[in-house]
Amino acid sequence: MTAAILDLRPAALPGIVPRKGAASDLLRLLALDQRPAGRRRLVCHWRREADGRLACVWKPEIEPPRRIGTRLNWASTDKPRRRRCNLSLPSAKGRAGAALPEQSGRGKMPKRRFASRPMPRPGPPPRDFALEVYFSRWQHAARHHLTASDSETLTLAELLALGHPEDRAAFAHLALGYGDPRGAERLRRAIAALYGETGAEQVLCFSGAQEAIHTAMHALLGPDDHALIILPNYQSTETIPAGLCAVSGIALDPARAWTLDIDAVARALRANTRLVAINFPNNPTGKILERDRFDALVALCRRRGVWLFSDEVYRLIERDAALRLPAAVDVYERGISLGGLSKSFGLPGLRIGWIACRDGALLRRMERIKHYLSICNAAPCEMLAAIALEAGERILARNRRIASENIALLRDFFDGHGELFHWYMPDGGVVGFPRYAGADGVESFCARLIERHGVLLLPASLYRSELAPIPADRFRIGFGRSDLAAALDAFRAALSEIPLCL
Repeated sequence: MTAAILDLRPAALPGIVPRKGAASDLLRLLALDQRPAGRRRLVCHWRREADGRLACVWKPEIEPPRRIGTRLNWASTDKPRRRRCNLSLPSAKGRAGAALPEQSGRGKMPKRRFASRPMPRPGPPPRDFALEVYFSRWQHAARHHLTASDSETLTLAELLALGHPEDRAAFAHLALGYGDPRGAERLRRAIAALYGETGAEQVLCFSGAQEAIHTAMHALLGPDDHALIILPNYQSTETIPAGLCAVSGIALDPARAWTLDIDAVARALRANTRLVAINFPNNPTGKILERDRFDALVALCRRRGVWLFSDEVYRLIERDAALRLPAAVDVYERGISLGGLSKSFGLPGLRIGWIACRDGALLRRMERIKHYLSICNAAPCEMLAAIALEAGERILARNRRIASENIALLRDFFDGHGELFHWYMPDGGVVGFPRYAGADGVESFCARLIERHGVLLLPASLYRSELAPIPADRFRIGFGRSDLAAALDAFRAALSEIPLCL
């Protein structure tokens, strides 16, 4: 056992006194520099000497926690809802007459002022993620998932078969260590090939598009900013900015084939607008913005110096290739293109998303934020994603064919029930947003379908926005999977009840 004397009487204390309950923590941390050299697994015990000094006694038990720089990791000793770091500075009078409190932390403490700011406990988002809550409730009961938002998927064996023999051998012997937080070089090169002038160094990979949205919004927005969201949109594209800054919205116009009024966007911009968020092909309407309107929106953002956040997860699945919009990153220096493998490629199980952006400083900020989230993607997922992207045209051709055949089935279905449904033909993606004309309302209609017939649709309430009105008589239907015909047969059988509600 080794002992060292450390004089911590008030005259020697450097003006920092812990609040009750933290005394032993402070003493242990202050004593680390007194630890005997060459001894690893030691723990500090304190003994008060007759002259008031404290003896630091090291015993070979458990190694004390390391001291990192000058940061002290304090346990919260205040009420849980306040979560303050309880360091305080005593007055000169307190320093002159006060000794360190006993280890019980119940000694008399000098009057103090806090040396740290409150750290509020992270709370829940302003709204539940409505779509996921609905799926959690009903997905287990669905025999016919008519609202799926992804394309037909692949099995692991099917995906590996698209790679080279050396890929299959490498996958079998892949090390399961940490990867590059930016994404594997091979994967980022494959992603960059989807764009025009974008290189691998301008791509940052994430664990799904959801993490990418969260990271980009936190990297760009602060309390003094304003964000403009084009609606309807993926809910987190609205909800996350709403927790960071002022937010407003402009809705697509269902009376004009879901087009966007660029003049309304211009009027909605403010002096502090930092970001405009769009989603084309749109979820849930399937709308692709007309090219002249898209160009006008890019020009407007450029004049105002506003970032254009473009959710492009359904890009490359268009009803007509002539409708395809360029990626925002290819046409605008402040364009941010969000992509992923879940929708167009039908591989949501890989959880691979990305952002392509020309601004290196912004990419570095996003990478720093990602360090607090997933850190890096799973190596097997990144390798499989690279194989999928390198075989991308074969996967996309199959998925476009399935979507095209299913759109024809939906057109015939809705034409045969024109008294109940009004159908806007989607321009791209694999979801649509038909109108339901029944007197019972779309919420009741969708609930009856899933409860009685196991047919799952998404009612319009799941796309409700605090920013702009979304039509309340719509539902989302998906047509990216190969089992649509069987699901439509079940839908037809269920409609035998519907005429009673007209």
